[in-house]
Amino acid sequence: MISTKKVSFASDIIDGLKIALNNQPKAKILKKWLELSEGTISFDDFFNWVQQERQLTYLCIDTTGKCNLTCKDTCYYHPEIDTSLPTANEKQLKKAIEESLQYLNTKVIAFAGKEPFLNSKLLFNLIDFAGTLKKQGFSFLVGITTNGRNVHKYWENLEFYSDNGFLDFLDISIDSGFENQHDLFRGLNGTFNLAKDALIQAKSRLKRTGVSSCSILRPDNYDGVILLIKEFSSFNKNFVITPIVPQIDSLLSLSIDNLSYFLEDLIVLLGRELAGASVEIRLFFPNAIFLFDLAQRGFFSWGDIKEDNAGQCWIPLDIAGNKISLSCSVIPEHGWRIGRITYDGFYLAHAHFLQTQQYSQYAVGNIKDGSILELYEKGKGYGSLFYDLVKSRQEHQCQSKPCWESCFGGWNGSEINMLTNHSLNEKIIYCKK
Repeated sequence: MISTKKVSFASDIIDGLKIALNNQPKAKILKKWLELSEGTISFDDFFNWVQQERQLTYLCIDTTGKCNLTCKDTCYYHPEIDTSLPTANEKQLKKAIEESLQYLNTKVIAFAGKEPFLNSKLLFNLIDFAGTLKKQGFSFLVGITTNGRNVHKYWENLEFYSDNGFLDFLDISIDSGFENQHDLFRGLNGTFNLAKDALIQAKSRLKRTGVSSCSILRPDNYDGVILLIKEFSSFNKNFVITPIVPQIDSLLSLSIDNLSYFLEDLIVLLGRELAGASVEIRLFFPNAIFLFDLAQRGFFSWGDIKEDNAGQCWIPLDIAGNKISLSCSVIPEHGWRIGRITYDGFYLAHAHFLQTQQYSQYAVGNIKDGSILELYEKGKGYGSLFYDLVKSRQEHQCQSKPCWESCFGGWNGSEINMLTNHSLNEKIIYCKK
């Protein structure tokens, strides 16, 4: 079991953030986190600072709204979105990619879907285009997220992109080391074996591409994820694990106890059976509601927080020659650092709205009607949802709680409250405190 270290007061968080920032004096996000925690800047000040920034770090492009799986309680998209609409114009998508790199300092272009390989023509045309921009001197990463079912059809294309430096990462979704459990979650038998084979083949074929398995951590599969890491570590060293973000009509949610049990077992596995295996695990939190409790339970100290070159904050844990990174997404990323273009061309500054059939009504606009620069500025400016989210922190029900400075009421992700008839001034609906 992990020893406990109680954290009871905001000053413990603030003191830790001071240590972290002292170790990285140029860390911009850490600095704003500390300043907001201390009260040396207001939330209005933070909003005004964001207006001076042009940093769309991550741009995700959906090449299709279709999928060949029916992932119950796991898929981030609403299962009944209309997939019959015309796909966004390829020329306009290319223009959006180029302008985001030229004007918005974009560091990552990620292609998703639902399942991106179901529109392979558009996917490959966009990767080809991104490759030409790399050759022109733009510095950014290109990657694909896939369920793995169709990867085997396109090895020739993928090998070409990898060999030429066009494809920097490939993320393949596998939610359990138990074949039957993964296939049950994904809704189609044979998915586990196709995804596993895609992962094995990609590791050997794609020499210049970082390949990872990606898992959704649910309350009913943490033993399956532990088995996945144990069984796959002989050929896969990179695992990305995301605690589930429940669909708005689902009762499935993760508790701090679920997460703690998983982390305890994971640390034991990495420290004993897999000691020296050079496994790297990124535990990516879509929001920061678990951070305070994890600190209380002794998993990390606030002074250990690091900020990477893309502005993401992480807590590194070194376990017997293996690494765990816990994400700290406290400052909101949607609205100004993450954007998504849906398959029909709508620009979502807040991707949580994919959980509703009517995501277009929450879109900033469509790339056919304006440049991505215009859409970006509109998505974070006065009158935007981002503005409302920032203003809602000024009079928020969580301000008196000892965990306030660890997540600011679930600030990163609180827009989900809009879809469940809750106020933005209330704690994020996923928090059970």
